[in-house]
Amino acid sequence: MKRLLPFAVLLLLLAPGCALVDPSPQAKVEQDVAAKLWLTNCAGCHGLNGQPSDTIARDLRNWPGSFQVLDSTLNTGPSVMPKFPEIDEASRHLLFDYIKKFH
Repeated sequence: MKRLLPFAVLLLLLAPGCALVDPSPQAKVEQDVAAKLWLTNCAGCHGLNGQPSDTIARDLRNWPGSFQVLDSTLNTGPSVMPKFPEIDEASRHLLFDYIKKFH
């Protein structure tokens, strides 16, 4: 029994990180949906990783915004940014989580 204790401790330490390495099937689907939303609607101006290729679009790599700011932005489209009312709230949450990964 004492020989198994180190392995049990190691397993407990590594278990929380497993979700980061191998996401659940649902998490994988959500990541794929978010990536498709980003590539279809955002990457053209904000770049593949949140870094725009010009100075017109905002750099989102260190964007400290909240979901409410993103939601409002997609509804009103500040300045030259288009509006995206067709993106539903659940998809906006996925998109927000996707943008946070740029940090």
